[in-house]
Amino acid sequence: MRDGVLPWVAPVRFGGPYQFSEETPLGFDQSALHHYLVKYLQQLLFAPDEPTGKADNPILKADRRWRLENRFSDAGKAIGPLLEITRTMVETQYKKISEFYDIWQDTARRQRILLLSLNITSLRAWMLWLMGIGGWRFG
Repeated sequence: MRDGVLPWVAPVRFGGPYQFSEETPLGFDQSALHHYLVKYLQQLLFAPDEPTGKADNPILKADRRWRLENRFSDAGKAIGPLLEITRTMVETQYKKISEFYDIWQDTARRQRILLLSLNITSLRAWMLWLMGIGGWRFG
């Protein structure tokens, strides 16, 4: 307090169980995204009711057409065509996800929070701050 230094803190220093940092991995790759999308679409295709959504959605169009044609007798036979029609979409979406993740990592690296208290002489506020962040100060 005497130094007139504001307590800027990187959020990762709070140590919360759900706290992300710039080292937090994305948790999946393009192949996994493609796999789970195809699995989800298989479930839609073989669900008792037709999925709802925008009429011009290419996936829903294919679903409606395949249902009318009774094209697939079981979910296993739908894997190849589903992989093919979703390949470009997955590549595009994964690229967007990766770009967003890169922005997130950069933001997490540079983000700081200013901790304030209603009373600058509040010993409890300063003790909580010191215990929670290990005494780091940026000024």
